[in-house]
Amino acid sequence: MKKPTDELVKTDEPPQTADDKKPTPTADELEARAKEVVASMFPAPGGAKKVEPKKEEPVAPPPPLPTAAPAAPTAAPEPSAKKPLPPPIAEAIKPESLQVPPPAKLDVKPTISKDLTEEDLETLDVLAQMVKDGKADPAIVERTKKFWADETAYIAKWTKENPGEKFDADSMDHSEFYENNEPKYDEREFKRAQKVRVEEKIEHRIEEKIKKETEVQMYQRDLREQAPKTAAAVVDAIVEMVAEAGFKELMQKDGKLVLSKEIEDEIDKASPHARTILMDEAELLSAQIAEIDKLQHFPGKYQIEPGMSVKLGNGAYIQPHRMLTDFAVNLERDLASLPPQDTVRNGKRFATQTEFTVQVNRIMASPLPVASKQAEFDRLTAAYYTVGWEDIKVALIAQHSTHARAKIDQFGGINKTVTAPPAAKAGAPAPAPSMPEFRSGGKAPSLSSASENTDTARKTSFQSGKTADDIVRAMFT
Repeated sequence: MKKPTDELVKTDEPPQTADDKKPTPTADELEARAKEVVASMFPAPGGAKKVEPKKEEPVAPPPPLPTAAPAAPTAAPEPSAKKPLPPPIAEAIKPESLQVPPPAKLDVKPTISKDLTEEDLETLDVLAQMVKDGKADPAIVERTKKFWADETAYIAKWTKENPGEKFDADSMDHSEFYENNEPKYDEREFKRAQKVRVEEKIEHRIEEKIKKETEVQMYQRDLREQAPKTAAAVVDAIVEMVAEAGFKELMQKDGKLVLSKEIEDEIDKASPHARTILMDEAELLSAQIAEIDKLQHFPGKYQIEPGMSVKLGNGAYIQPHRMLTDFAVNLERDLASLPPQDTVRNGKRFATQTEFTVQVNRIMASPLPVASKQAEFDRLTAAYYTVGWEDIKVALIAQHSTHARAKIDQFGGINKTVTAPPAAKAGAPAPAPSMPEFRSGGKAPSLSSASENTDTARKTSFQSGKTADDIVRAMFT
């Protein structure tokens, strides 16, 4: 993502009065003075010597230029000073920035052109094949198109001069026109090239079908290859959710969050009901994170299907895509309700998807050339952001950990006297990562789903017990 560029502030100098008028300087004097101004505003790094003006012969000193002494460089803002917010996105694009100057009017006489039919296009295609095979003049295609345009103009003129009469191209009255203008080529070679083109089109259709089938197979292969990474993303999310539900101190090991069998036993001691509660949240979170991971990595291929159902380990069915879209809408609404300065991220201002789309559509509908449209779009994305999948993942983990902690507190909370298990002996093998095993009823299910090397330091952490508003605000601190 591109960073917003710093704005250049133009400072206007005071107007010159009649008393300030001086003799007009020479070209050499102007050049020397310009070098001095540039050197004073942009000193060379490392204390390099300033560029000196070219020395003149010892003559009378030149009169001073009618400009004030160069102003000192603007002092850098204090570290505590905040950069002003971008304007609301509705004001992001000025109408004048989407205008282009009208093209210069050219005094060109209108020409009558022939609208090419599908048959005409096929004829040109066959003629091009003849040129490719060396069986026709290289200019035959362009000559044919010119002939068609001339023929259209000829017929229009004749019809105007002979109202009520039907034009007959085979009439002797028009033989001279066709004899002088219609391109000539070998009819037998034309039929041969026509047959070649038909065969090539059939081969092209077969190739396109094979390509499409191959793309489907490649997509299925990519899904299979992504599966372990998706599982790892689910594991990371569950580990973080358990930690933020109030068990971070138990799970800390060498600066990392670890969820092993020993730590699960300690969680049971700290809160006998915690594991069942955490599993209920982990069941739902795992399905949501798995879908987000695929939507992120296969945009345009793996698409939102609100009606899609997924069976959880406890036998319940959910519609994860519908849940994700509803969650995203609510998250966006909560962010939009906050003061703008509370949702600034990396100097960018928050915008809803609808607001952002309106501005993008304005750019695309403008008469600007493609390069200018891209520049306007880059400027928009440099100043505004919208809710993305990473935001939804972070907020989901925070929501599930908050729900879990609230339920645990209803059953007596967490016994803080329980200490973390001792470190494993050196050389002991770390448990292999696996997908969490979801079950219901009977013995409390296992939450172990990551090795002791699971690194979640890169993730944003949330304190449990916060309100939904606190969770949203925490995303931008």
